Amino acid sequence: MNILFSTLLLICFCITYIYSYTIGLKVLILHSQNDETFQNTVSGLESYSIEYDHILIDNTNNVLSGNLPLYDEQSNPKYYLIIITSGHLLSVTKDGNRSSSLTDEQWSCLDTYEQTYNIRRVTFSDSPETITGTSIYDATNWGNTYIQKIVGADNDIANEIYDKAGIKKDAPIATNNNFYHTPVVITDTNIATPIFYFEPCDEIKDRTVGAVYAKLEDGRERLNFYLPTSSWSLDTVVLNHLWIQWGTRTLYNGIRRITFCPQVDNVFIPTNLVSTANKYDSGNTINLTDEAFSLSKSDFEDYIKFKDEIVKKMPEGSIFSIDLAFNGNGLLPKKDQIQVDDNRYVEIDYIKPMGKGVKNWPEEHYQPKWSEDYLAKDELYKFFKVKENRSKFFWCSNTFTHENLDNASRTDVENEIRVNIEMAKKLDLVGEEWWSQSSIITPEISGLHNGDAIEIFKYFGINSASGDISRADITNFDNIYLPFITTQKTSHVDGFPIITRSPSEIYYYASTPEEETYIYNYIYYTNFGSESTWEQILERESNRVLRLIMLLRHDAHQFHQANLRSDDTNNHKSLLQHWVEAVVNLYNKYANWPLVSMKLEKLNQLTIDRLRIKQCNANYKIIVTNGFATEIIISNPSSQECVLPLTVPMNVVRDPEYTYEKLGNDPLTVWVKVGAEEKTVKLYPPLKWNNSSSDTTNKTNNQDKVENSENSENTASTKDDLYRHLYKDFFVTNWYTCGNKEYFCKRIQSEKCYVSVHSCWKEVPSPVNSSLCNEMNNICSFIWSSDKKESENANKYESFFKQNWTSCDSNNWTCKTNKSNECYAIAKECWNQPSSDELEETCNKMNAVCAEIWL
Repeated sequence: MNILFSTLLLICFCITYIYSYTIGLKVLILHSQNDETFQNTVSGLESYSIEYDHILIDNTNNVLSGNLPLYDEQSNPKYYLIIITSGHLLSVTKDGNRSSSLTDEQWSCLDTYEQTYNIRRVTFSDSPETITGTSIYDATNWGNTYIQKIVGADNDIANEIYDKAGIKKDAPIATNNNFYHTPVVITDTNIATPIFYFEPCDEIKDRTVGAVYAKLEDGRERLNFYLPTSSWSLDTVVLNHLWIQWGTRTLYNGIRRITFCPQVDNVFIPTNLVSTANKYDSGNTINLTDEAFSLSKSDFEDYIKFKDEIVKKMPEGSIFSIDLAFNGNGLLPKKDQIQVDDNRYVEIDYIKPMGKGVKNWPEEHYQPKWSEDYLAKDELYKFFKVKENRSKFFWCSNTFTHENLDNASRTDVENEIRVNIEMAKKLDLVGEEWWSQSSIITPEISGLHNGDAIEIFKYFGINSASGDISRADITNFDNIYLPFITTQKTSHVDGFPIITRSPSEIYYYASTPEEETYIYNYIYYTNFGSESTWEQILERESNRVLRLIMLLRHDAHQFHQANLRSDDTNNHKSLLQHWVEAVVNLYNKYANWPLVSMKLEKLNQLTIDRLRIKQCNANYKIIVTNGFATEIIISNPSSQECVLPLTVPMNVVRDPEYTYEKLGNDPLTVWVKVGAEEKTVKLYPPLKWNNSSSDTTNKTNNQDKVENSENSENTASTKDDLYRHLYKDFFVTNWYTCGNKEYFCKRIQSEKCYVSVHSCWKEVPSPVNSSLCNEMNNICSFIWSSDKKESENANKYESFFKQNWTSCDSNNWTCKTNKSNECYAIAKECWNQPSSDELEETCNKMNAVCAEIWL
């Protein structure tokens, strides 16, 4: 046994001194049961679209034989992050005891894998122990369910983790709902650094530690949480973003995008409101008033003012608007409106036979004959004929009359879709950037099991529809981040995507807080055992929505036209405005990610694209050289072209073939179209990968000493000058001529600049391209942050030339990166000045000095 163990360790350790290798951009989850922590871990990764494998290991039915499958067929490491869902992966043995599900040999090989390739480990429900510099706070009480506030620690490591995650350290999270946790203390500050604390409570008087960053003596890095997690717990869902950003180093094959999309149905159709005259009785039906309510121009004007105000309260980079799902019938004079029976008389999941269905329209192929003068009699029609007013909203179709489509005939559906498009044309919506042509919100989310309806949708270019997360028949619960796709069995039509949407607790029949509270208590009085106030309703709603946001769910939020009422009541603030404000105020306590509203078809396309990305099954590889991740190679095994995301922690060498997306505090995401040929994204600056106690770069320097260093440097310099001559026009160009907000100018300059950079990487051979092309890339990277300022004398920069900019060792990339950034920042300031011959000469000299840093 000892011989076998020694041989195994030799195999594991024989690759310890590898300095150039590839790692798969994939996560491995090890779990001993399919518990809530495992499910929440999966949910967290899927929310970012991060690829993962998982292995269930226990001591009975899922015993692991041999070692973990950590390498691919070419013997390259497959995983760049290891997640362990419970301490030592304890499980019950056949004799009823509990022990680790991995053997000592298996643990040793995993440890060696992590050490050799600098792989980070995240552990939940961990056990404090000497190796991680921690111990139990109270040896007589391993864990508890006391409610303790969770507060981020104040140190460089914790600050960086929270900052990169975009989570606020004072976010109001705690071990709510009696969430089990284990308070620990740090015993060795050379190993462990606190990430967050459990604050004192009545039962525990001391501040204790809830999570630590541990850098072990052999250089391995761990993030240890002393509590489990669950997707039902908002508090632990928030913590997901800490370990995801730290564990992946903010380098992953996905994107974090926060959508916030209120959608208002039934726009232009009157609503009979709830009557609050009598005390509600849960045993009776709700009574409605006889008079129907319709929105006025003033209600929309109130919203427009609110929109401008609320976006200022959102994090940097946010975009806010609401989507109006309209029914054109409501714009006609009441006497001329099409009268149809819009009730549903079949089960909600009724699958209508093809070619059947009821005919409620008075004509099978109704042809509208509306003149402009005729329609202009309506106040809202005239209001929205003004382009500026239309542009304040997103727009989509809710069909013409709002007929339920579950059992509608083919001709009824055709009328509903076509005639509403005709009204959209009259409003000049069709073709405008805020109009959704390819998606629809059907009345009462109906018609999605009606094959005739889906065929009509597709005929008119409608390729997706909104669903409802409360309905299992049209929701993909296998992966909530992907659409439900219809089949012959579900709808008599294959391949039509249905995108999840979240119904709000702001009700169809409510236009005021009083009406809303009346209906809410009618529904929930028995559940809560008391009456709820409007303030309590808003608090519960904002917490519900915040959890969806923290799960990175892209569900839109459903409202109805009466919820926009503001002009004649509510102090000019509608129910929807109250709801939005409550959500934004709560959200701002937790995160600084931009909130992004999208029109219906763009929002739906997000989910459809996620499915296509997953079906592409692309391969991502990290190239690590001398302790730095330098580039990501993406290949596509499928036969179709795929547009794939890659999120990076800093910048990249810009390639004009790729597109780049960055909003506010979000990290940069590169979108790469990958076909038969693999694509490469170069990280700039390279990402430090080796965090062991000994520096790989220094080891390499010692191993690769060159006796003729002077001749080598002269040769390299000669080659650099040769290729630099090819790009002399690039270096004499002043790239920083655009004003701070001259975005079109900056875009043109940036595109021109990066064309040269791309040419450099393509034409200039290695290793000369490393210094030359990176220098050019750095110059381009400052275009978007540059700003013209008042002229200053060139003598201002005398101190610049007195600094020693070339003091870094030849292979110390971290030092060179920091020096280069500092150098070019000053050079950029020079170029920002109004041009003069003297100043231009100075700026060119400064660029030349900065270039020497990389030589």
